[in-house]
Amino acid sequence: MGFASRAGQHSIVLGLVALVDSIAATIVSMILFGWVLLIVGIIEAVHTFRHWQSGHALLHSLNGVLSFVVGLMLLAIHSPEHC
Repeated sequence: MGFASRAGQHSIVLGLVALVDSIAATIVSMILFGWVLLIVGIIEAVHTFRHWQSGHALLHSLNGVLSFVVGLMLLAIHSPEHC
């Protein structure tokens, strides 16, 4: 079997699991989204310092800080201590 058919089978199985336990699927998706925002915030901060002379440094730094903070908030809300 090829990669596409294997990925399709995994998507169907994960979709059925998400239908059965929608609360767990929501929590997992929010944790993944929190990690994505955290990583994007770090990358945006690095991008800000690499392109400091472009004139948009304030917007890039603001975007990086907000992404990082929202990612931390999502991860803190869905930590095992709060569940």
